[in-house]
Amino acid sequence: MKPNLNSSWLLNKLLFILYSTLEYHDSVSVNARCQRICDQWDRLGNLTQRRRQALDEAERILEKIDILHLEFAKRAAVSCTRCFLLTLVPLNSVIMNCF
Repeated sequence: MKPNLNSSWLLNKLLFILYSTLEYHDSVSVNARCQRICDQWDRLGNLTQRRRQALDEAERILEKIDILHLEFAKRAAVSCTRCFLLTLVPLNSVIMNCF
């Protein structure tokens, strides 16, 4: 496995070299803590990615619902207009016959 600059492996390796060079006496516990922090950041990144995917999916579904509501409203408006115009036809003929 080729490490990249973002990998916790590379960070731990650099810290180990640094602590060894400085002859730091408690480098093992510092490395362990650093590893835990890196692991937490990895988990946070994974959770963030999953949440983003869930939000994108929810947004897609809500957009589809909006489109369906709009389509339904348009059809209902056309249907109501037709019904209204049909009720006016006899009324118009009645009014014309009166004059």
